[in-house]
Amino acid sequence: MPRQPAMDMKKIVRLVRAEANKKFGRDWSLVLSHEGGRPQIEARHADGKLVRTIAWRDGRIESRTMMAKG
Repeated sequence: MPRQPAMDMKKIVRLVRAEANKKFGRDWSLVLSHEGGRPQIEARHADGKLVRTIAWRDGRIESRTMMAKG
C-alpha cells in the first residue's frame, strides 16, 4: 500500500476530530501517546472506547484503526 503524502500535526488532528464528530458527535477527547515507539493520536469517546488511532513516522501516516461503538 503506498504511503500517503506527508501531513503536519494540525491536519492529522483535524482528520481525527472530523472522524470522531461523525461517529460520536462532540462527546469525545483527543489523547496523544507514544506507544510502541510511534507517536499516536487517539480520539476517544467519553466511555473510553477507541474511535481512531493515527500513528505517524517522519511526518507520514502509518496506520488507522477504528472500533465500532458497541
